[in-house]
Amino acid sequence: MNKKRGLTLLSGILMLSLLNACGNNNSNAGGSQTEPQVSAAEAQGAGDNKQATGDSGTVDTSQPVTLKMIFVGPKPVDYDAVFGEINKKLKEKINTTLEGEFLDWSDWAQKYPLKLAANEDFDLIYAANWAGYNDQAIKGGFLELTDDMLKKYAPMTWEAMPQVSWGQAKVNGKLYMVPQNRGKRSRS
Repeated sequence: MNKKRGLTLLSGILMLSLLNACGNNNSNAGGSQTEPQVSAAEAQGAGDNKQATGDSGTVDTSQPVTLKMIFVGPKPVDYDAVFGEINKKLKEKINTTLEGEFLDWSDWAQKYPLKLAANEDFDLIYAANWAGYNDQAIKGGFLELTDDMLKKYAPMTWEAMPQVSWGQAKVNGKLYMVPQNRGKRSRS
């Protein structure tokens, strides 16, 4: 994975982690870990992301959260090493770890819409126009991202992203994804 692509992926994951890894939830998602682990989907379903003492405008990262992300394509050779390092940073910064599931190119076209239609338990999924983003958004496959959510959980992304990019990512006036902002590439 080249460095720019890795940093872009990491920044997107961190932003989405902050967006999804909030809420005060003490349930245990199972597993053999001694600390309670919840997925962000479970945390989202358990409440309205307000802390027990009220919504103070800060993100509660006191409980560990495991995010599950669906990737399109085969698992990269260096995935374990790269995401091992990403998970160290995520754990340190926001008490979160990331698990990946890969939809191989040979069957992503069938499995991708099924995962969304079945309300499968995952927190992040790759989305793009070529992957049916508009259709899936219209069908209710994605959580709507409000301006307030983005301002609270991804304030730097909210400020740095050009407004035109937010507008282009909307479907029927609503936002369901964080657009990619890689900047211009030089031709040398």
